[in-house]
Amino acid sequence: MKVNELITWPTLCVFGDSIVVGSDDREAGGWVARLKLDLNARGKIGVYNLGVDGDRTEQLLRRLAGEAAARNASVIVISIGANDLGWHGTSGTDITLFRERYDHILSEAEQFTRRILVLGLLNVDEGNDSHGVRNEQVKAFNAVVEELARMHGVEFLSLYGTLEPDNFVDGLHPNASGHAKLAPPIGRELERLGWDE
Repeated sequence: MKVNELITWPTLCVFGDSIVVGSDDREAGGWVARLKLDLNARGKIGVYNLGVDGDRTEQLLRRLAGEAAARNASVIVISIGANDLGWHGTSGTDITLFRERYDHILSEAEQFTRRILVLGLLNVDEGNDSHGVRNEQVKAFNAVVEELARMHGVEFLSLYGTLEPDNFVDGLHPNASGHAKLAPPIGRELERLGWDE
């Protein structure tokens, strides 16, 4: 796929679901928006929030290449999988199919850059049962994501255990305090990757 040659500055493309969208952070608009404010203040990089509410690995696989090409992605962050767990009574993605799709997602991302950061799935607050997800499920999916990141030679950042119950709006989606906790470790990992080169 042909990249957008008019974009000549470094670009950070963050792909994911509603957690990436960050709409439950009513203070700053989510961890991606928090990073964007910091980076724009330093004039370092164009940041694109490419989160879509409800996306699973299936939907991200369909759209990643086109959206990365349109923005000439030089750094890619992938944060997907919460909807594949099958919360709110929906059936989830079979873990074997999840692995296959995630593998293809990483292969697509590698067509644009080697600077790829894969974020592990967040722990959930099991005390809030509105989502029906268990942390054992999260751990199993995280093991797949971490293994694939290692196989592809890309960076993996575990975020499991970062958030406490009061950092969620519904036990699954982070609130403002949750997004405020997520932004710094992700920012540090991106700094280490050389996001502005």
